[in-house]
This record gives sequence, structure tokens and C-alpha cells, in this order.
Amino acid sequence: MDREAREVYLVVVQVKDMLGLNGGYSATTTVTISLMDVNDNGPTFQHNLYTFAISESAPAGTTVGRIMADDSDVGLNAKMNYSLEDLEESSTFTIQTDPDTQEGIVILDQPLDFESKRRYVIAVEAINENIDTRFLSAYEFQDRTTLKITVTNVDEPPIFSETSYSWKVLESAQIGTQVGTIYARDTDTTNNPIRYSISKSSDTRQIFRIDPSNGTVYVANRLDRETAAWYNLTVNAREISEHILVINMHQPLTQNF
Repeated sequence: MDREAREVYLVVVQVKDMLGLNGGYSATTTVTISLMDVNDNGPTFQHNLYTFAISESAPAGTTVGRIMADDSDVGLNAKMNYSLEDLEESSTFTIQTDPDTQEGIVILDQPLDFESKRRYVIAVEAINENIDTRFLSAYEFQDRTTLKITVTNVDEPPIFSETSYSWKVLESAQIGTQVGTIYARDTDTTNNPIRYSISKSSDTRQIFRIDPSNGTVYVANRLDRETAAWYNLTVNAREISEHILVINMHQPLTQNF
């Protein structure tokens, strides 16, 4: 008998008196026979490859996707555990078993970086919690598949080479004197050019100017230490694509005189 093919049988039983001779009385009843499950099936993946995509900006703990190995058994015999087999590749991800659906939930465990690694190929194994070698060999209670995870790019803001800049200049410096240079870079693979500007909200915008192409700051007006001994500038680094301004980023810049 195979419970997976037919779980319930209805048997009609008849009883007769007079040893079943003609003229005797008879009665019938129906007996329901339900087969109890044994662990004679292992998990089986329906696909050799599962593919998912996840943004590089996704935080740790994000669910990447769900996979499922089918097991024709029921109850405890259908319970299974999933594991990621390629330790070097899988250190970025973990997998958990959903106790209700027996699905494998693939979870992001570490931050992603599109510029460093764009694709992960990981072997996944599903194995029954309860193994009964009376019906199958131990090897038949497990199955493997391949998981391919593609990292999608996010246009990231420029990054300054320093968190802050501090320069000194003489109050007698002439207009056009170079004070210093800041630098920001595009961390994306497109490596778009960067344009610099001094924030319009800065009160010192008329005192200094910045070369939009290379980030060099110049004296733009007369300086007087007795009037202002230091200046605090906010510099914007803007990433420029071929067709559109992508993003802005601000960097405080302190000037000491």
C-alpha cells in the first residue's frame, strides 16, 4: 500500500446467518481504513536552479526569497532543515525553515556591495529531520539545488576623501589665492564626474569661491581677521551623469585664519 497514492479505503462488510444459505438474513456496514504515514519519501527540489535579485542597499535581515523542497510525507515525516553548503559564498546569507510551510527562507546576513561582488552562486541542501532507514537509505532523505543571487546596483552618493578639512590662510592673502583643495569620488562603477559648489546658505559664499571641476577653494574677497577669524563653509559634491544630476552630498569645510 502507498499512502501517498491513496490514503483512505472504504470496505463494505456483509454478514449473513444460516451460513449464508438462501432465506437467511444479512446486514452490511462500511469500514473506513486510513493508512498511517511512514517516512518513505525524501525532500525533492522541483528546480535545479533558483534565482533571486536583491538591491545592494538592502539592510541585513532582508528576506531574499523562499525556496521549497517537496516531501510527499506528512507531519513529522515531512519536516526538514535547509542549509547553505558553500561556506565562502554563503557567509553573506543564511537560510531558515518556515515551521508552518516548510519553505526555506533565504535571508541577507551581511551588507552587499555591487562594486565588489555582483553575483553569488550557492548550493542549498534540504534534509529530513527524521530519518528512517527501514524504508530509504540515509542518502535518499536529502536533496540539493543551486541558488543564484544577483546584486542590483544603487547609485550611491559621492564620498569625500576626508570627513572635514581645516586650512589656514593669511589675512593679507590676495583675491585669487588658493586656500586648499577638497576631493570626492564616485564609488559606482560608472565613475561619473563630480562637480563642487559652496552651499548658498553659507554666509561666506562671497568670501570664497570653488572651482566646480577640481574642488580647489580660492579667496574671492578681502579678508580681515579682526572682523572674522574663521569661516565655516559647506561644500556640495554633486555626481553628474551624462543626462541627469544624480545626487547631492554635503561636506562641512572649516577655514581658520
